[in-house]
Amino acid sequence: MLPNVPPRPALPAVIVTENLVNFLSLPQRPRTLAIFGGGYGFLALRDAAWLRECEVLYWGDLDTHGFRILDQLRAVHPHVNSVLMDEATLLAHRDAWGSEPSPSQAMLTRLTDEEAAVYTSLGNDGYGPAVHLEQELIRWDWALERLLP
Repeated sequence: MLPNVPPRPALPAVIVTENLVNFLSLPQRPRTLAIFGGGYGFLALRDAAWLRECEVLYWGDLDTHGFRILDQLRAVHPHVNSVLMDEATLLAHRDAWGSEPSPSQAMLTRLTDEEAAVYTSLGNDGYGPAVHLEQELIRWDWALERLLP
């Protein structure tokens, strides 16, 4: 630390997003840092001990791999909360669904009950064959209502 320079106050919140378009489009939110995770590329966050002192939100694709990334992120930062990865968001954007090329069947142990139910339904074709909702296809008004309460 530089002498006579007070430490910066801790950031209260961090939003990790999987998609570059969403990362670049996020509006500024006071005392909040946005991080582009790049899908499975979040490994740089593994040693970021300062994240333990922040509220960390993870916004990934609504598909089996999005939940798998969330599960892996929670292995190193268990306090991470998902945002826009719920059944209401999925069902409200049915017109934007695509097909996931190779759905994951991995056993995920770090999801909440609601997240696990959506993950299981996606993996078992409960919503239809290999349903996939890319986060950049979520309507921006819907996203902002949930990202900026």
